[in-house]
Amino acid sequence: MASPRRTRRPQISALPALLALGLCFGSAASAAVEAYYWPLSAAPGETLSFMVSSSASYQVTFARYQRLNDSNTSIPLITMTTMPAVSQAMPDSAWKGCAWTTTFRFAVPADWTSGIYGAEFSGAGLMTFRTSFVVRPPPDAHGQLAVIANTNTWSAYNDWGGRSKYTVIPAHQLGFLRPNPYIHANGAGTNHLTRAELWMLDWLATNGYHYDVYTDLDFHNGIPGLQAYHGLILHTHPEYWSVEMLDRLEDFLEYGGSLMYVGGNGIYEQVVFSPDGTSLTTYPVYYCGTRDCRKYNYYRNLDPPRPERAVLGVAYRSDGYQTWAPMQVLEAGHRFFTGTGVSNGEAIGAAGVNGGGASGWEMDTSIPGLAPDGAIVTAFGSDDRGSPPANIELLARGTNAGGYGADMTYYHHPGGGGVFSAGSLSFCGSMVVDTVLQRVVRNVLDEFLQTPTSVGPGASAGREPRALEQNHPNPFVTSTSIRFTLAHSDRARLRVYDITGRLVRTLMNEALPARSVETHWDGRDESGRNVSGGIYLLRLQTSDRDECRRVLRIR
Repeated sequence: MASPRRTRRPQISALPALLALGLCFGSAASAAVEAYYWPLSAAPGETLSFMVSSSASYQVTFARYQRLNDSNTSIPLITMTTMPAVSQAMPDSAWKGCAWTTTFRFAVPADWTSGIYGAEFSGAGLMTFRTSFVVRPPPDAHGQLAVIANTNTWSAYNDWGGRSKYTVIPAHQLGFLRPNPYIHANGAGTNHLTRAELWMLDWLATNGYHYDVYTDLDFHNGIPGLQAYHGLILHTHPEYWSVEMLDRLEDFLEYGGSLMYVGGNGIYEQVVFSPDGTSLTTYPVYYCGTRDCRKYNYYRNLDPPRPERAVLGVAYRSDGYQTWAPMQVLEAGHRFFTGTGVSNGEAIGAAGVNGGGASGWEMDTSIPGLAPDGAIVTAFGSDDRGSPPANIELLARGTNAGGYGADMTYYHHPGGGGVFSAGSLSFCGSMVVDTVLQRVVRNVLDEFLQTPTSVGPGASAGREPRALEQNHPNPFVTSTSIRFTLAHSDRARLRVYDITGRLVRTLMNEALPARSVETHWDGRDESGRNVSGGIYLLRLQTSDRDECRRVLRIR
């Protein structure tokens, strides 16, 4: 959600409101079962812990899903029966997390492939409660494509416990350790969470693409072997990202990766993970107790600005909110339209299962925002910041009223890969029923699959992973850990600079053997004085490396 000019709420049930009043289990009429789990993802052989509160005995069925019109149908896999009732208390400020005790543990079966799975809790007299979780691939078996599940967005719209990112008093901290009644596969009508994400996954599987799914937290922490994937897919509604996630995306592209972005309102607003990953700080730059201050946390308003249009080629503008329309072809001769038979001016994506046409709900444009640095923009109309790469190709544009719609774009990244974007929250909902859009997406993905990765046979020369890792935590308050790897014996110079280029601190300047190195910065300069909050540059120099990372200090 992108502007205080309009309001969007997730599909609301009566249950969170009752919970906020402390009315968990009062009578047979209000009998309920709820659950959450940790961690957010697990690979085959790993274990998920489920925390359950139920007023009666229940069973839990684990399932996978296939798209059925604008919903999904369950494919039951395992059912655990006769689970005893257990009542767990709701703490104050429950939106920050519940700290319920573990009810049972579930080991992911060895033969489960990566994807989004469901756990469905039901029983006599109980309202069925459904939640979703991610199964990662085993560490030694990667697919062709990596897909990110938008678990930060899932949490931002969860008002269980009385607050979300969108309640009248928005939450400043949101926990993953609480039930989320909105991340299920079933329902009807528009959707921007799990149900809609499953449509894209079902289409990929149906068309023979081998994909692996990871959570936002997985991407934040670093996905082992990410560069071995032929492409990374962001889709539906990847609204809330940490700085570390954006850093990792830029690294992936810099070292030869390719990106497909088929969503809306992506990489829009900064959030910060807690050190253990169990919660998010929203409004990390400025929190005023209302949603009026959210614009200070937009990536295009950070200091210095990091407008998402520079990476995605497109970025959100709110003036077309909740309109739907087809896209108009502008470059029919482009290779991505091969086999479609379309002509310039022709409409594509006229219908869909997520509200309407391919350009809809929340849309991203390649039109530059020209506001000067320092101005706080609203992302409404011309009050915007950020330009796309100079070599951007505009393939199609949404025909929404007012002349502004979603842009379909492509640019070749200097790292060697490509970035394809169709900046619309409703694009995937149209693509799954529109043969032209399906052919376009297949053309893009097939090109990605023909591009050598930067890991393994056929890797492009000079594309080794960075030696300097992103510091952790980032942002930090008192101290942050810094790691780098030397492939051979060398002198390593590790220094901290401010954004003007002034040297702040030399952390290391010594000859070292080939190994992994870890050190820390305590936020002090050479004189031992605490530096002010802001952006700093961490620079590693060796005989064959010169690498930088952005570091954010919070005071």
